[in-house]
Amino acid sequence: MLLDKKDLSIAGVILYGLSMGTISMVLYQRMYMLLSLFVMLYFYYSLKIYKNNFEIDKKMIIQLGIITVLGFLTQYLFAIYAVLIFIMMIIKMIRDKKYNCIKKYFICHFIYGVIGVLLFVPCISHILFSSRGITNIKESSYILNLKKFFKYLAFSFSVNSNIKIFLIVLFFVGILYLYKKSNQKFLVVLSTLPSILYFFIIVKISDFQELRYIMPVIFFVSMFTILIFDKIIKFKYKSIIVTAISIIIVSIGIICSEPKFLYKNYKDIIKIAEENSDKSFVYVYNNFFNHIQSIPEMMIYNKTLIINNKKDEVNYILIDETLNSEDSYILCIKSYMNNKKILDKIKNNTDFKNIKELYKITEKASDEYVRNNYYLVSK
Repeated sequence: MLLDKKDLSIAGVILYGLSMGTISMVLYQRMYMLLSLFVMLYFYYSLKIYKNNFEIDKKMIIQLGIITVLGFLTQYLFAIYAVLIFIMMIIKMIRDKKYNCIKKYFICHFIYGVIGVLLFVPCISHILFSSRGITNIKESSYILNLKKFFKYLAFSFSVNSNIKIFLIVLFFVGILYLYKKSNQKFLVVLSTLPSILYFFIIVKISDFQELRYIMPVIFFVSMFTILIFDKIIKFKYKSIIVTAISIIIVSIGIICSEPKFLYKNYKDIIKIAEENSDKSFVYVYNNFFNHIQSIPEMMIYNKTLIINNKKDEVNYILIDETLNSEDSYILCIKSYMNNKKILDKIKNNTDFKNIKELYKITEKASDEYVRNNYYLVSK
């Protein structure tokens, strides 16, 4: 539908669907793939509205409303993309003097926003005051974050980190070339500018620099990479050639790279659990999500006690009667936390004086490994 290049759809699907970034997210965090889906659908319906001369019928209002509300409820980062596309559509309507369409378009989105907030009221505090919210804008190191996100962008397409800056510059040059040659300039801008702005906004507001936050961008990069190749290549059967290029790119990635979040060391962790399945398991972390990746080992142990250090729950280890009545237990602490402080607190305040290190992750371990340290704690 974009720029009337339907013959390139297979090439786009291959480049996006088999990229290392997409494979990694499908394996690890499918919520962000769902976020990407809703961003794509919102973009698609925005294109339909534009090509329909900004006229919106009842059916389209309902469809766009479902997409907008579900996208917002999936991950509030959807709102960033939606607002950016919304603003650009409004600007285009003003330039084209579609004032009646502006009123209808604005009211629809206002209603979508109200429905989304009413369905999940805590989103207000998340957007305003969370670690990824508006109040976090001044807290992060922009240049450092930018480098990390560019690294993830390069990884997504299995690009060597040494040439990523060159290819990024080349990509922007390609977009400018496409814009100059296209007779549908607004579509080029609508397809690229929101992604660029979203990327740089995420760099600023994110507390963690991780691949998942830029997953919606991967789709648009894939799409425009294909369109740039299409504009450059002048040979006969160029759709076949572009498809072949896509296959070559993803094949290089599949052969020379591997997805993230494979957790290569987890087999060693499962072995520890199997050898100590009669013992209790104490899991110490400092957020609200990381324990999910350790559920398989938790199912092996006799009992599991999950401790959130951020909520100052370590004292429960000291006072839990069932745990303290046992001779020993397995203790897991996230490697990036102060392990020594927690271990000393246990030794100084309980009868468990012997602590044996069973497994320790190296400080340089990447996100392909579970970053847990394991100890046998005994009296």
